[in-house]
Amino acid sequence: MRFFPPNPAPAVPTEPPSEPQIEPGADRSNPAPPRVRPPGPDRGPQYAPQYAPEDRRREKERRTRVRAALLERLPPPDAPPQSDLGGFRFDLWPPRPAPRPRGGARGRTGAYWTAEALHALIREFAAGRGPDFSKQEFVRWARITSGTVNRYCGDWRSARVAAGLPAAAATEDATVRTLHALLKTLHQNRRRPRPLTAEQLARAARLSRGPISSFGGIKQVRNLYRLWVAMHPDTAEQ
Repeated sequence: MRFFPPNPAPAVPTEPPSEPQIEPGADRSNPAPPRVRPPGPDRGPQYAPQYAPEDRRREKERRTRVRAALLERLPPPDAPPQSDLGGFRFDLWPPRPAPRPRGGARGRTGAYWTAEALHALIREFAAGRGPDFSKQEFVRWARITSGTVNRYCGDWRSARVAAGLPAAAATEDATVRTLHALLKTLHQNRRRPRPLTAEQLARAARLSRGPISSFGGIKQVRNLYRLWVAMHPDTAEQ
């Protein structure tokens, strides 16, 4: 039994695409403008802008004042990078005085320490170390515990005031130091054919990406650098 293939379907003649019909008298060189979608209905007050134009203007002025106040605290571009004292680290400058010899043992009548004795010891330590030191640094040098200071002096701030020192030690502003390190690094690499990326800037300034992100990203840091240089036009090219 033989099978024959089915007959192919007859070819349907295709007509060439017809050109668009143009009304008689229409200008072919100027096509009709595209249709504009009409505006939709009002979406309601919940979709309104969150901040009014007046609020945006006040916020912009506030950010400008904050930015200017921060840049005014930075040294000029030709100044060396600020040193890092390390937040009262014991192995950095200024060094601690020589360890104090251990005092007498507790007597039979009670504790050895008094408030006057601790105040005199604080003044002795400040004479060789300077007024800016922490409680941990002092108790380590004096070979006593923090509880001894709290027991006889109340708290550390009161003990410093009674010893004739400021209530709190003057600490270096980490924000200013970090921003100066970033801007100083950009200034030293200002003649590069390509600007530093965020990773390259953090590596060159010996920092992490965190400080760059805290200032708003690499674009904001570059903007701060331009404003910083504009504040010191005499020393910017040195």
